[in-house]
Amino acid sequence: MDHRRGICKAAAFWVIGLCTYLILPDAYAQNANSSEDVIEAKRESIPERGLTETEKRNLARTEEWRKEASTPGGDLERLVNEIYAKSTEVFLPLNAPPLFVVKRGESKENWHALELSGRGHAYTRRVMKLINTVVENDRIAAEVVVDRVSADGQAFEQRIAIFLTFDDDGKIITDHTYAGTTNLEALVPYLPEDGQKALKAIIENQ
Repeated sequence: MDHRRGICKAAAFWVIGLCTYLILPDAYAQNANSSEDVIEAKRESIPERGLTETEKRNLARTEEWRKEASTPGGDLERLVNEIYAKSTEVFLPLNAPPLFVVKRGESKENWHALELSGRGHAYTRRVMKLINTVVENDRIAAEVVVDRVSADGQAFEQRIAIFLTFDDDGKIITDHTYAGTTNLEALVPYLPEDGQKALKAIIENQ
């Protein structure tokens, strides 16, 4: 019975988190046009509950994730090697087909090379903003706005949902990012040689 209750609680958590991303079109359009002041007012209007020390730590680590994943100013070395656990999973469910960037128990080497080579080549700006965040125990669900500028100078805003699970040391062991369909092979020409090899290896390792 306790096991079933735990499964139900976990399912409810992910559904609530996903609903912050998959909202009604009208509401989504309204939120997309919200100013920073309106977004902040919405955030402040949500009543807070008492958080555990683990939840406070994981919220702080998610903010570190946001900071280190951003360009300019972030540290991609620290992102891959310190924010994420040695054995981690990074999965893009909405990609066509769904894509494992890293699988649990496998090396992060290709992902590491891809992240480092992408900066300045696939994009020149990638600034993350956490909008809505839901936390429960070792799990975080968040809506993220990504302010991007592509390598050819095209500026655009991307809205994604992330679902993170942390280990006992506060490192990410699963990252499921819902970021829409991306033709990753189209990025290959923009990357240096090491980045091209890494991306091709990731695509082949499915």
